[in-house]
Amino acid sequence: MICNKGYVLLISCFLFVALAGCLSDSRPSRSDCIVRVDFDQSIDSIVDVFLLEYLKVYWMKYPNNDGPVVAKVVDSMYFQYSHLCEKKYEITEEIFLSISKLIIELPQYSISRELIVPSIATIEATGEAWKD
Repeated sequence: MICNKGYVLLISCFLFVALAGCLSDSRPSRSDCIVRVDFDQSIDSIVDVFLLEYLKVYWMKYPNNDGPVVAKVVDSMYFQYSHLCEKKYEITEEIFLSISKLIIELPQYSISRELIVPSIATIEATGEAWKD
């Protein structure tokens, strides 16, 4: 009987580990989906036009996805994608290249490759697209 209890415990532990692996959350974290773009001067005067063009270009290229959540902080913008997070830099670069041909007044910019932590100082959108 003692052997059976040990066997049952071993089987139970194995099943628990197997189920935990199946139930793990495969969604990306919010940090995995955020890109910061820094501008060398203020874009306040063109921010509305810029955002409209950004979303139009994004939806033309990725029609089945929601657009990113966008936040402007001083001379930076944060884009938090809900889809294709693994391609966040490539998508941002591609769209900015397209927009720079459309908006003559677009200042020089750089796309940061730093890991961005969501916060009140950056961007802090939440939702079902992300696991945190």
